[in-house]
Amino acid sequence: MSFSSKQKGFSLIELLVVVAIIGILASVGIVGYQRYIDSTKADVAKTNAQSVARWVTSTGIARQGGISLTPESCKAGSDNMSTCLTDATTGSEALASFENPYNEDTAGTMIIDNSTGSYTTACSSTTYGRIVISDNSSYNHSNTDNEMDVAYCDGTNDTWTSVKTDIAW
Repeated sequence: MSFSSKQKGFSLIELLVVVAIIGILASVGIVGYQRYIDSTKADVAKTNAQSVARWVTSTGIARQGGISLTPESCKAGSDNMSTCLTDATTGSEALASFENPYNEDTAGTMIIDNSTGSYTTACSSTTYGRIVISDNSSYNHSNTDNEMDVAYCDGTNDTWTSVKTDIAW
């Protein structure tokens, strides 16, 4: 009795080599993807802060020109930045749709009014992506009276990064 038929298929060693190669490629891909996600979050946080700085700038210019504004609490003569900011981050106002790319913060908790200088939290994983609007010398900002600075907590290097300083308010 002789068997002359050959068996077809892959050996166990060949299959193990293929699985190992796929595992290596997947691990490299996951690390690269995580770097991509981290850099995207940092870019979104920076863009959010730049948008807030533009809003503060345009609101300040409108206030100086006596142009009517929404929310009403931001109009010329109103010196309460906190109320203006709270109103601007709620409902359908200019900053209400902002979201923190690092966590579930919405605009109301992500954009922080520091006009009183009371917000002195260090930039860390709990504050990544948050934006501070300040009119004092906190977070390494130079400042003069009635001018605002905008900074954000940069998740790539744990520092408050200024995007715009000395905005007339």
